[in-house]
Amino acid sequence: MEGSSSSRPTLIDSSSPVQTPRSNPDPTVSATCGTSPSVEEENDAADNSFQRKKRAKTYPVWAEFREVLQPDNTKKAECIHYSMAAGSSLPPLIGGKFEMARMRGLVAQGVFMHEHQFRVVEQEGFNNLLKYLTPGWEKISRFTSKNDCMKVYEMENERLKAVLNNIDRISLTTDLWNSSNQKLEYMVVTGHWIDTNWRLNKRVLSFVRLPPPRGGVQIADSIFNCLRE
Repeated sequence: MEGSSSSRPTLIDSSSPVQTPRSNPDPTVSATCGTSPSVEEENDAADNSFQRKKRAKTYPVWAEFREVLQPDNTKKAECIHYSMAAGSSLPPLIGGKFEMARMRGLVAQGVFMHEHQFRVVEQEGFNNLLKYLTPGWEKISRFTSKNDCMKVYEMENERLKAVLNNIDRISLTTDLWNSSNQKLEYMVVTGHWIDTNWRLNKRVLSFVRLPPPRGGVQIADSIFNCLRE
C-alpha cells in the first residue's frame, strides 16, 4: 500500500554468538569483596589483644601441685601429697606425712611459752581442738607432757652450749625476787653477748632457788655453779 510504511522484523543469524554487554568490574571492589572480616571477628580479635597471657609456672613449689578441673569448669591447684575429702580437715604434714612425735614437741614448746600446767594436755577442750585439726592426734597424759618438756629443755640446753662455745666475751646479770604465792626466793642468771654480725643476744643461763641469807658469797657460788654447768 502506497503512503504507508511497513516494519520488517530484524533477522538474527543463529549461527553467530550473541554478544551481551559486560560491565567493567571495579578492581577495588573485587579486591575486597569476600575477604573483609565480619564484625564478630573484629570484636574477638580486639578482645584477644587485651587478654593477659597465662604465665608459666616456673616456681619450684608448683612441682608439688596438680591442676584439678572443678564442676564449674574452673581450675584449682591440689597438693599431690594430700587430697582434701568431703568433711575432712587438713592435718599438719611434715615431709608429706603426719608425725605424732613432732606434734608432741610443738605442744611441749607451747606449754613452755605460755607457762601452762602439764595437765593442760588432759583437758577435753584441748584434745577436741587438736583432734579436729589433726585426726591423727592421740591424747597424752600430764606425765608424758612433763617428759616431753624435759626433752625440749635438754635439746635447747645443748643448742645453747653450742652457741656459747663460739663466744669470746659475755656479760652476766642477775635478778633476785620472792615468789608471792610460794614464799620462796629465786635467782636468774642472764647472759648478754654480741655475735659476729654485731647483733646483741641474751639468753637465760640459770634459774635456781636461792634461800636466805642471799649475800654476796651465796650469789657468787650460784653464778659459779651456773658457769660450770
